[in-house]
Amino acid sequence: MHRLLRAPFAKCCNSARATQLPLACHYTTTTTTPVNNTTPDWDSDEGLFTFTRGRFLYDENRQMAQRTVRFSMSRLARAAAASIGADRCVHVQKCPDGLYNKAYIFRMDDGREVIGKVPNPNAGLPHYTTASEVATMDFTNSVGAEYIIMEKAEGVPLGRVWNSLGAPDKSKLLRQVFRFTNAWLANPLPGYGGLYYANDLPSGRSIPIGGTQFAIGPTVGRDWCDAGRKGLECDRGPWGSALEYRRAIGVREQAAVHNLPQRVPQWAMLTGPGLYQPSPSNKLSALAAYLQVLDHVLPQESDAELQDILPSRLWHDDLHAENIFVNPSEPTQITAIIDWHSTQAAPLFDHTMDPSFLEYDGPEIGDDLSKPAPLDTTGVPEEEKAAMVAAYIDRALMIAWRGLLRSRNPAQYHTIKFQDTTAGHILQAARRAYEAGEAHLAVLILDLRDAWPADAGADFPVTLSEQEAARIRRATDEADRGAGLVVQAKAQLGDRWPENGLVEHEAYEETRALLTYVRDEMAEQCFGGDEVAEGEFVRGWPFES
Repeated sequence: MHRLLRAPFAKCCNSARATQLPLACHYTTTTTTPVNNTTPDWDSDEGLFTFTRGRFLYDENRQMAQRTVRFSMSRLARAAAASIGADRCVHVQKCPDGLYNKAYIFRMDDGREVIGKVPNPNAGLPHYTTASEVATMDFTNSVGAEYIIMEKAEGVPLGRVWNSLGAPDKSKLLRQVFRFTNAWLANPLPGYGGLYYANDLPSGRSIPIGGTQFAIGPTVGRDWCDAGRKGLECDRGPWGSALEYRRAIGVREQAAVHNLPQRVPQWAMLTGPGLYQPSPSNKLSALAAYLQVLDHVLPQESDAELQDILPSRLWHDDLHAENIFVNPSEPTQITAIIDWHSTQAAPLFDHTMDPSFLEYDGPEIGDDLSKPAPLDTTGVPEEEKAAMVAAYIDRALMIAWRGLLRSRNPAQYHTIKFQDTTAGHILQAARRAYEAGEAHLAVLILDLRDAWPADAGADFPVTLSEQEAARIRRATDEADRGAGLVVQAKAQLGDRWPENGLVEHEAYEETRALLTYVRDEMAEQCFGGDEVAEGEFVRGWPFES
């Protein structure tokens, strides 16, 4: 039944239980420890335990602390050796830091290598995040931290070869990805939450998966841990129905508004005078409305086209080009898919249906999936042709992908269409209402009210006065203006824009200065000499200056 738990998923070393694809570290390394005839003093190598990939442009001390983890590297090296029956580990090499984990390559005295992976403090719920990622805690932990030992992935990241592939080979790769997603789709699960081995869960906190040693337990999805949610007391599942699961999301966001700071650094929109301003009462009103309309926005089991997008499924939601590994001599052959951290069993509409390695940012595809007409570059300047051809191929690939889904995997295609409806947008906006704000969630519920059928058989479940409706529309306009300023800032910085607030060490001072310049220019542009307004805008600026 559970084909998604088999090859190419690799087993953790010294364990018969694993759902984790092998991790890989095919990158320039940071910290290494040389081979010698004595036991190396790994525990005193500070770079092995701290975040060394770059610097943060907001709340840097806290960000670094959240990515520093102390443990005994010597004991972890011994555990790595024992996991494959080696005498001893002679070399430890740290991979570039992830945002939530640290990974190390352990080389043994016989030349074999394995990967060790240790979660950062911000990775998620202790025990559950690690147990869910690999569904195994088989070995006794004397290291001082949770850890995973696993095989190295074969192949190279897709990102290394994607741009050199022709359209036919890219199409072959898409069909391989389709086979994976089709297998995931074919395995609905009996509950909503995280996937575990049953004996990794306390009694009473699991939904067994019949005929297997697996069970559904508490969720470890990122939206349940990010922005302080990790410490919230709230229902984390497992849940027996999509309604229970989605209701718990609304209650969780209410708890976040009540218990967590209201100003959370975010990169989607700027705040300030005349822009969106966080308001606990407005957030709580929007979340209460979400809970009232939830029954009406969830797909109904009676809807033949949408009934298959409600069941819980395990899915990889970040299929970017560094998480897919391919055979370097046969790059259309996928050898591994890595990074299953924080994967959750959820309805299809809470998963990502299009693989992100396509990076399509062109016009909306729509329902016309016919093959694009041949590209005519007659008269196009030579320096513009490459970009035009690349955009044409990108669109053709996305059309081919959507066409494959519509013809052979309609549930996935119907999910994409549902995600683009008012109901789908409401479900999406509710998941991040605490830090992203309630403006768009509230206006979507207002749109739902305005489109409520006269013959629905019941009144719209939320009462909204015209005064409240006007306030919601104003807040949405303000949020849109703030989002527009972010777009403007990104355009000004280009490839210097710090995704997630993170930059390389050597770019830190320059990027910080550029952001300060953009901030001051925007303050002048938006507030024209109003010192009070400019000061408020500067105080709300998410980056350090």
